[in-house]
This record gives sequence, structure tokens and C-alpha cells, in this order.
Amino acid sequence: MQSVGSKPGTSTNVSGSGSKANNTNANANSSSASTNAVAAREVARTSQFKQRLEKDLSDGQYVGKRGFPYPATRPTVFVKTGDGVMAEGKTQELAFQHMEKKRSDNPNLQIHVPEVFAMFSTEGGEEVVVMELVQDSKDMNRFIKDQKLDHAKAKACYEMVVDAIKLFREIPPVDDIPGPAPSAGGSRLVKNTMFYDEQADIPFKNIRDLQEHLNEALIHATVPPANPEPGPRVKPTSSSSSKPPSTTTHSTSAAQQPKVRRAKQYKPIVLEQKLTFCYTDLSQANFKFKTEDKGGGTGRDDASHVRLYVVDFELAAFLPASFLAFAIARAKERQLELYKHLQPAFASSSLDTSNVESMARVRRYLRSSSSSAFADGGATSSGSSTNSSSTASSSAATTRPSSPVAAGAGAAIHGTTAAATTSTTKPAAAVGLPVHPANGQGTTAKPPTVPAGPASASQGAVAAAKPSAAPSAGSGTHK
Repeated sequence: MQSVGSKPGTSTNVSGSGSKANNTNANANSSSASTNAVAAREVARTSQFKQRLEKDLSDGQYVGKRGFPYPATRPTVFVKTGDGVMAEGKTQELAFQHMEKKRSDNPNLQIHVPEVFAMFSTEGGEEVVVMELVQDSKDMNRFIKDQKLDHAKAKACYEMVVDAIKLFREIPPVDDIPGPAPSAGGSRLVKNTMFYDEQADIPFKNIRDLQEHLNEALIHATVPPANPEPGPRVKPTSSSSSKPPSTTTHSTSAAQQPKVRRAKQYKPIVLEQKLTFCYTDLSQANFKFKTEDKGGGTGRDDASHVRLYVVDFELAAFLPASFLAFAIARAKERQLELYKHLQPAFASSSLDTSNVESMARVRRYLRSSSSSAFADGGATSSGSSTNSSSTASSSAATTRPSSPVAAGAGAAIHGTTAAATTSTTKPAAAVGLPVHPANGQGTTAKPPTVPAGPASASQGAVAAAKPSAAPSAGSGTHK
């Protein structure tokens, strides 16, 4: 693991043994692991392996499992299937190649990405990715607990994760399109926790499209309610009172007037005009640690090197850096210890956090809606709302229903008063939403500041609970 003065991701002595012996054994263990990977790669790329895997998939042996070790008896690889896995596999492949290049410059780099061995579509159109199986590893939190690491050594594990995310940011974008890397059968739809069901419903041609989409959602999310909140209830006259009710008309006091909600002002989202490789799924389960024994030792005290394997690139994509800043901010709620190391590390690297609050508001709105297709006048993707199974141009789509939008939202966009009643809803095209431009990337003029307000039924938000994802079966070494 990393020590003072070491290169990022460099493994150091955990047990306190001599560094020279540690480096020698680390190279030997790396050679052994590479040999196993080479053998698995060669098998995975044979036609016999592909035919066997396709048969097992068609027989329903792995139905409902997105990722699993394969074969079931003495597995040698890890397989992922389903919509979008080819795009994920290509993105993971770029990360693997980048880490291997870094390792050629620094042989002691102990940050790894599972190698992708093969990607293909079955005769039934199902996308399949075959990759390296990470064996004998543990999730970060479990590893720290089971190894009984002290504070300094646990901190070194967290710093390896920070180094990995930093190294990923160095991967150059393939083109100017936000989303995963292009693949033969994969979609370019952005997958991110920002969106309903963690996937955008429309493609974005460039950063400007993405920025306008988010700001349109911010406007919808912050339309004030059409009807003000009622004032406090007036205590009725007691029925036991002997005095007859007064017929004198009194003026309504200020305290009894209907309350006018003062909406919070959200800053318009202005994204960086550059794409960055953003690894945003910061669950501790995606950071696998394993030890390398020295000289045949088996006890914890013999563990001299620690390796980090970063797995699950489903939500990794080329996006403006604000998406990474938002992911780190959200880690505070779910991965506090990791956040404590990520936040200062990226604060020093000038990672812009000015969009985080507005993005959080957009996320709450988009994830409570049944669709985000409102941003392009209700239009859906030219491809599929779920990824194409065979070719990138396939238009066989299973589209999600569009979310109704309150008519007041359209009025707010044009600067007029949102006075529409809550009982009238119209599709986005009917309320005058701007359409995405077809031109290339460019700097967009800042939209006007929008008022905040709760996403309620009066704003056209449809409460749609996201189905819980079933846990992946298998050894638990991959997500």
C-alpha cells in the first residue's frame, strides 16, 4: 500500500518485513497471477467456450443473474450479461489498458482492473462480457476488519482507492459524446445514479445537450406550487358557550393570511466543457482487496502486500468532472470513511463542487419521475431506452412512460407566472420546452436562476419506486 513518498498505488509493507524481499515476492506473485489470466484468456476466446456458454445461457441456468463466476464448477472467469454490458466491457477495457500502461512505468503499482477477455452477442441478442475472475478477495470494509488493520494501514487502503480514481481521470476520452466508451453493440446512453433507474432515457450529442437537459429538469423540479399553503386554522366557537356568535365582521389578521412560500434559489448547472473518465459507483463492494503471501506463509502476519481490484464499471463513463464531484459528495451519506479521504484529496485537485447542490435537486426530481424524456419535448431516444442487443442502430425499444409535467413549468421557463391549476397536466412539448441543438460542443449561456420548491403531485412528478436490484449470485468477487 502507499507510503510517504511512494508513487500512487504502490504497495508497501503491511507486516513490517523488509521491502526488498517484499518487492521480489510481489513480482513473483504478479507473474503467477498473470499466468492464470493468460490461460483463462486463451480458453475464453475459443469457439468451444463460447458455444458452451451460449448453451448454458439458453438453457436458463443463469436466468436473472447479471454477473456470475463461470463455469459453476471450478470457475475460471467472470461473466456479465444483459443490456449495456458491452458498453460497460469496453469502458472497463480502457481502464485495464490504462492501468497496465501505468504498471509498465511503475512495476510496484498494486491497483488492478480485471481484464476483459471477450465480448459478443448471443444468437438471441443477449450481450455477454467475459472477464478475469478476481479470486480470494474481500470487499474493502470486510478486508480491513478481517485483517485487523490498524488506523495507519486502513488509511493506506483508502488512499489506494483515491489513487485509483485519480488514475482513471487520466484516461483520454474517445470522442466528444458523454457516456460509456463506444462498442460494437453497446449503447451510448449515460448510466449514472442521477437518472431514473440509473440510466438516461435519451442520448446526448455533446456536453451542451447534457447541461441543457439537467437545467430543464432543474426548472421542472423547482416550479412553485400553484396553490399557496392555507393559513392557520381558526379555532371554532365553543358549542358550550352561552353567548350567541358575533355577527360583527372583522378584518383577517396577517397571521391568518395564506402563506406565500419563499422558494430557495438554485444555481443553474454549468458543466465543465471537457469530458473526464468518471468512476462514480463508490460502493465499498466495488473495491476488492487481497493479500499476497511471502514465501509460502499463510498467517495474517505473513501478509506483506495488498492488491486493490476495482470492479463493476457499469456506471463509469466519460462525463464532465462535476459528476465525480457529485458522487464524492454523496459518499458522505453512504461511505463516510471513504469520503473523509476522497474529499480532501480532490479538493486539493481543484475539483469544482459548485454544481453539487443543484445536481442533488435534479437527482431527487429525476428519480421520482417515470421518465426523463421531458427534456427533448417528450421525444425518446433514437435507439432504445434500454440498450440495443445486437447493433448500435437497432431501434427495438422498450420505452418508459413519459412523466406528466405541470403546465406551470412551461410558464416558468418563459418567465411568466405559474398559475396553472394542479388538475391540468400537459406533455413537455405542449409547454414550450426548448429542444436540444444539433450543433457541436460549445459553451452555453447561463440560464436564469430558478426558484426551488418541493417536487409534489402538483408539479407533475410521478412517484415511482425503483425496483430493488437482485444481488448477483456467485462468489461475490464481482458486483
